[in-house]
This record gives sequence, C-alpha cells and structure tokens, in this order.
Amino acid sequence: VPKIDFEVDKVFIHDVPYDGTGEERIKIYNRGEGTLEITNVATSCNCTVGRVENMTVPPGGETDLIITIYPKKVPGFEATRMLTISSNDPNMTDFGLPVTSYITQSRPEKATSAATLCGS
Repeated sequence: VPKIDFEVDKVFIHDVPYDGTGEERIKIYNRGEGTLEITNVATSCNCTVGRVENMTVPPGGETDLIITIYPKKVPGFEATRMLTISSNDPNMTDFGLPVTSYITQSRPEKATSAATLCGS
C-alpha cells in the first residue's frame, strides 16, 4: 500500500516580485510499500500552480512538487491559496497544502487586496 508524505505541511514563498513569478519546490515521499500514483494537483486559484515532477513514485522514493506563483502584476499584499494533491494512498486520497505568498510592494499607489489577485 502506498503512503504519501510531504516535506512540509505549509509553504511560504517570500518576496515574489509583483511583475514576475515566485517558485518553491518541496518533496513528496512514498513511505509505503506500494507504488504511489499522484493523480491530480488542483488549485483554489489560477495564480498558484502546482506541478509534480514524477506522477509515479516507487516505494521509498520521492518526487518534487514545483509551486509557482503568478501575481498578475498586483503589488503589495499577502495571499494564501490551497493546492490539493490527489493520490492513490487509501488513507489520504486528497491533501490540502496551503501556499502563502508575499507579493512585493513596488508601486505604493497600487496596493490592493488579495481578492484582486484572482479576479474574485
């Protein structure tokens, strides 16, 4: 049986430039005895994207989850979004990973709320 495990249970991406992107990598481990199949990485907002390097992880193996923040040129705030990682681990088919990003304030006159980031 596969057993998914994560390097961290929360991700913080600091100093994301409002006119660029931010990226963080974390490890996903298979602590079980069966092959782990990562079936999906979903996001609560299209400004936060998660991508798994290898969707199949052998017993005792690991892969990287690459998280990218696209602030859409909106400076000066902090936002938390959720990535949901789905797998064939029968004890944790879905894992919610909060991702908090800090977007740099480059133009003080353009400070805004997190809702603007994703057009909410």
